[in-house]
Amino acid sequence: MSLSSKLLNRNMAFTPKKPNVSPSRITENTVPFVPFENYNINYDIEIVEDEIRLKEILQQMIEDNIFYFDYETILTDKAKKYFQEKEIDLKIKEKMIMEGDFKENEKEKMIMNMWKEYEKEKSSALLDEYKAEPISIQFCSTKDKAYIIWDISKENKYLFDIINDMIFQNLHILKIAFNLKFEMKMSLAKGYYIRGRVADPLVMAIRVSQVLWPEKVISEEKPYIGFGLKATVKNIINYQMIEYLDLTQDGTLTFAELDRDNLDVQKYMSDDVICCIPVFEFYAEHAKNIK
Repeated sequence: MSLSSKLLNRNMAFTPKKPNVSPSRITENTVPFVPFENYNINYDIEIVEDEIRLKEILQQMIEDNIFYFDYETILTDKAKKYFQEKEIDLKIKEKMIMEGDFKENEKEKMIMNMWKEYEKEKSSALLDEYKAEPISIQFCSTKDKAYIIWDISKENKYLFDIINDMIFQNLHILKIAFNLKFEMKMSLAKGYYIRGRVADPLVMAIRVSQVLWPEKVISEEKPYIGFGLKATVKNIINYQMIEYLDLTQDGTLTFAELDRDNLDVQKYMSDDVICCIPVFEFYAEHAKNIK
């Protein structure tokens, strides 16, 4: 769910301000918002690199009848080349601006805006199935253990094929991802169509809140605001997820450049699926209160 959706943002750390709620938005379904108490996040992480081991894990998940998953993405080789060339062009433009007949404060503003637009375009590309591809898939079926497979678009694509055959094409197992449309379009770009039962805790959180806790919906035009995964997890179980910028030195590193053996990196990835469990369970339970 993973950058991978950081624009929407699956992992947006956003603390909403309480809006004024008109009486017309309060319905008979409104109930108190009561977070989970004493919900403990403590799990193991396993890096999966073997076909036999993967099939064992997936078979157990099929028996559990549930599969939480999330992708981390990187730029495709073509997109990476495009941004490398654009960066060279921008450095030339920066030099021209510095040598141009502009006031110093104007130069600084022009250069800052130029690079800001570049970073915005680059971040957006990581959400585009034609410019980005999954570098990893992380998944789980219980809150006790998360699994990670690296290089699923290249060296380990055969393991991705197994997940497709055993999970994505399985009509019975429930497949869950936060901001599912991102995972679906990234999967489809790789030739995998996710079939059967699916659920998106982001959509669940928005729809249930619109009925039961309308005061938590910041914007009716953009109802997803305030419902990023980090903010939602913090509200429900008071757990602080790792920030992406803390891992990447404020964005100076790409996800592909991170140390795969770093436990914080693995935990950042795994939290996206482990923390999806209480969000799904919380809103699924409260959906029962909707008359």
